[in-house]
Amino acid sequence: MLVRRFSIAILMVFILLSFLITACRKDLPTDDISKSAVTGIPLLYCSVNDQGSLNLYSLSWDIKKGSVVVGTNAIANLGTDELDSLNLHLIWDGNKTVLVSMAHPDNLATGFNGYNVINLTTPPETFCQQVVYKVPGSDTIMISYIEEPSQGNSNIVVETRDGNTASRKSINVPANIINIGGFLPIMIFGTPSNYTLLVAYDQQNLSSQEAIGKLLLATVQGDKVDWKEVYGSSCSFIAGAGAREVKTGNRVFINSGCNIAMVVDLDSQYIKLSDYKPINDLYNSFPKDDNSDNPDNVSPRYRSYQGLLLVSFTNRDEERVWALKDDQCIGEIRLDKKQHKISAYKAGNITESKELTGESIILPLDGCGTWQ
Repeated sequence: MLVRRFSIAILMVFILLSFLITACRKDLPTDDISKSAVTGIPLLYCSVNDQGSLNLYSLSWDIKKGSVVVGTNAIANLGTDELDSLNLHLIWDGNKTVLVSMAHPDNLATGFNGYNVINLTTPPETFCQQVVYKVPGSDTIMISYIEEPSQGNSNIVVETRDGNTASRKSINVPANIINIGGFLPIMIFGTPSNYTLLVAYDQQNLSSQEAIGKLLLATVQGDKVDWKEVYGSSCSFIAGAGAREVKTGNRVFINSGCNIAMVVDLDSQYIKLSDYKPINDLYNSFPKDDNSDNPDNVSPRYRSYQGLLLVSFTNRDEERVWALKDDQCIGEIRLDKKQHKISAYKAGNITESKELTGESIILPLDGCGTWQ
């Protein structure tokens, strides 16, 4: 009996340690956080103005102190009353560069004084399907989308824009890849002469008749294109709201349509999709909206800032943002949309709360990813 109790005790300790290692740890020492070269994360938040459209304000998050500084002077007006992928595309580098594309040309974002604002004009048929990448250290923009998607074409277009200069390249997807519904580029990164494309497609699950999400990786050097299959699968990366992804270092973090976080290690000799437990644990801890028609739809967003992985989940009442480094959560903030306040957390404990009337938090992106 004594041996059995001892075994049970050991098992409980193991389970507890497993949770603390993978979740946003309350026991994470301050010294571990201070080892990060990044202590402050710049953010923006949206708030509705008197005219009913969204203004942007600054928001600074000190993950070492567990504090926030809320800006009160509007940086810009977005010219729309809704921040989503159907109206406005915006990528902000965390400093003074902003990429903006509007679904309706009559709605223009104004302000951004002192910012390098790059306005992208996009054909309506590709507005919600394109992926965009700004080449570091330049104003060169790379855009990728499917060629004439209404005709079921399998060619992927890569446009390069640099000021008034533009070029266009069409890349053929291998014809032997069995798919349903075609292909969709979901990430591009590199330089115009040497870049990588991550492409999503669906296959039929013969046992359940549901779509399986798969990935291809294309390395493009001049006219040479090398295709590789990413092993493993998930739910569809195309159906519904599609995938959310970001590249941090040599890893791509991607969220499938069924809100399962996956990771692809680009340095691995055997490139495959693997479940990413740290984000999946955070997702499971996020309160679901029981009054929603789809309570599991919590609008995940992935971003990166100076080597940190930033993850956000939001519903009608709340938005939570976590910062992760080396697969560990090192900080958290929560935007309470009903109580109009923002709170910072450190080691799992609330450290500061301030008044803030906001609709959403905009995360910086200094790596590469997609419009979100």
